[in-house]
Amino acid sequence: MRCSICDKVINGMGNNASPFKRDDCCDECNESIVLKLRLFLSGNVKKQLLVITPYNDIIFWGFDVDDVPLKDLQNLVDGYIELYPIENEHYYFIVDEEGFVKDKAENELAYELFGIQVLGNLVLCPKENFS
Repeated sequence: MRCSICDKVINGMGNNASPFKRDDCCDECNESIVLKLRLFLSGNVKKQLLVITPYNDIIFWGFDVDDVPLKDLQNLVDGYIELYPIENEHYYFIVDEEGFVKDKAENELAYELFGIQVLGNLVLCPKENFS
């Protein structure tokens, strides 16, 4: 059996890859992608952003203030921020507005998870922490 995320051979029983995929995944992908995504989307993670890179990394980024500073968001996307035009009840999707001009890598995880085409990092920001 192969991992539905990275295509490596799964040793053992595998893990449920939902919400990322409907099939099984390996222990490494479960730990580095699936569990982090589930935790964040549960809404139980406070004062943290989720950064999804084009290199299949999912990173929690914590902050101590009520509102996320603009310069921090710009650093996370490596450029000027733009809200991706997608409606979500709980999160804003933040990207680099010049991702195409800068020839950034395509973010396949963003496409797999949310069906959106993003170049460079995608930052999910809880609406309650954005003003």
